[in-house]
Order: sequence, then structure tokens, then C-alpha cells
Amino acid sequence: MGTASTTKEDPVKGRNGAHALLSGPSMGEQELIMKAAAVLDLPELLTTAEVAALLKVNRSTLSRWRSAGAGPRVTWLTANVPRYQRDDVIEWLRQAAA
Repeated sequence: MGTASTTKEDPVKGRNGAHALLSGPSMGEQELIMKAAAVLDLPELLTTAEVAALLKVNRSTLSRWRSAGAGPRVTWLTANVPRYQRDDVIEWLRQAAA
């Protein structure tokens, strides 16, 4: 008689032991979130790192601009989590280039 494998999946850590809450959504979950956002017509939010890369400036430059009230309009998700709406960044670039 063989013994069946009784590997249990920890609901927080998952099967491989990685902390599920820290690893973020899986690729399938990310696609589902993006589809839901499109259906709900939610704005695409970009991180400071993403906007800095797009504008080819350092993240500290965006931080300085935020403090000075300059740069693209920022949306604060919490007191420590700034995000940029993609449309706001594009509009800011248009105005800066004019």
C-alpha cells in the first residue's frame, strides 16, 4: 500500500511557501483586474518608477516636482502611495511641449 501525498496548501503562503500577499496577483489575476478596470472605465494608474522611466528622469526628480507643485498631477492612494493617471501624464507632456 502506498501513501498518498498530503501536501497542504497554506492559504496565506501558498503551495511553494512564498507569502501570497507579498507576491501580488498572478498573471491570470492581473489580466482579470485589467479587464475589469477597462469595463469600469477606471483610469490607468502609473507608479513613480513607471512615470520616471517614461519621462527619462530620476524618481527623486518626480518627488521634488510633487513637493514644488510641478510636474504631472498626482493622485494619492494613501498618504505614502502616489500614483499618476496616464492621461494626466500625457496632458502634462503636451502642455510642457507647447
